[in-house]
Amino acid sequence: MKNGDDIQTMVQEVGVTDVKYKKFDNPNGTSYTVKKSDILMIRYANGTKDVFTEAADQAKSQNGNSGMSGKYNFLQMDDNEQESYLQANHPDLYERFHTGQKLSSVGKGLRIPGLILAGAGFGLMIAGAVSVDNSNNDSYNNYNSSNDLANNDMYIVGTAICSAGNALILISIPLSAVGGGIKKSVQNEYGTKYLGAKNFKGQFQFQLSRYGIGLAYVF
Repeated sequence: MKNGDDIQTMVQEVGVTDVKYKKFDNPNGTSYTVKKSDILMIRYANGTKDVFTEAADQAKSQNGNSGMSGKYNFLQMDDNEQESYLQANHPDLYERFHTGQKLSSVGKGLRIPGLILAGAGFGLMIAGAVSVDNSNNDSYNNYNSSNDLANNDMYIVGTAICSAGNALILISIPLSAVGGGIKKSVQNEYGTKYLGAKNFKGQFQFQLSRYGIGLAYVF
């Protein structure tokens, strides 16, 4: 239980929102009902577990008639929920998924500042270029040489910032692609093993090898 209690029971039914059970030491006695929101997990005699989270309950509710009795629709959880579920139930798959999650996070962490820098740098480039053009076309020569130098410097700084941003974006793309590919392969493996989903379509993925980063079509 989420309150820390560990109750020995005989589970009768796991419903959408409730679990019905009888006390282990009184199997012919009264049936009890407890809300799934109050349960952390159920450990069965054969060693398997049902871990209850809000996302898992919703996924199970949505797929209650899909023939997946007792199985959560893992593929409808978000990445963080999938990672937590795998950590609790499938450590072998969790290690790979966690690696993919870290690569994707690093890629996202580089991409966002890269976009900001690229946008800021491009704005400085435009501002510097327009100012230089106005200076060159001003028939009254209102801009002196120091203004021209400042405008050129603005353009150069903008170019450098924009280039740095683009570099971060380029680095983030393979990291995100490789991380996403690893997570997708784990999702496919889980679907094949535990959900009976055998018809995953192939897709292009970036993959790391000793020769560098390449694009592969993975089934």
